Amino acid sequence: MLRLSSAQAVDCNLQYKAPADCSGITGLDQAQIDTFIELYIAYFNRAPDALGLYFWGSAFANGTSLDKMAALFLDQDETRATYPTDATNLDFATQVYSNVLGRTPDQAGLDFWVGQLDLGNVTRGTFILRVLEGAKSDPPGDATQEFIDLQRGDQAFLEDKTEIGTYFSVIKGMSDTADASAAMALYLRDDLASKQAAVDRVDVDFAEAAAADSGEMLLQLVGVAENPFDAVDGP
Repeated sequence: MLRLSSAQAVDCNLQYKAPADCSGITGLDQAQIDTFIELYIAYFNRAPDALGLYFWGSAFANGTSLDKMAALFLDQDETRATYPTDATNLDFATQVYSNVLGRTPDQAGLDFWVGQLDLGNVTRGTFILRVLEGAKSDPPGDATQEFIDLQRGDQAFLEDKTEIGTYFSVIKGMSDTADASAAMALYLRDDLASKQAAVDRVDVDFAEAAAADSGEMLLQLVGVAENPFDAVDGP
């Protein structure tokens, strides 16, 4: 098990083609790391793998913009497998809404964004960033109570998934993408029991990965993000 602090560098070329070390991420704050975790949620509906998270975090620290990062996510094998070439913009947008918000999108919003994508006015990467921004924004002053309640539910859902992603990749330092997907899939909107089930699944996977004969690399990041499940009462 390797615990990464600001004094250490890890070769991310173990998984990614570009030679780079992961040490740049140690200079970022938790809010910035949360943003990268949200990209994994939006694109793949899973927790980040630790190596991938640290690679992209270091790329950001070294000057890669968030817009560029969102675009580069599109050019990944996992993205192509998740969204085949015959997947329409409607398919893509509907899946992203489900990943980020855990609900069916409102028809007007869906129609708007699909129209913008079809016209080429926005890229898929830009669309994802706008959905994430919208999920975290405060409701307008003239919003109805129904809209406010929906918006708060969206915020809570994304925050919960981000905490699960943090726990898996930053606190536990795991990089098995199948485990990352399985844990995230357990969490359901407005269901605290399912959130605990996701955390429990991460703990089980970590115990197996930490076994001496597992052969799995654990890469924990120290001193950047707090353990979201340290509270006595649990998640």
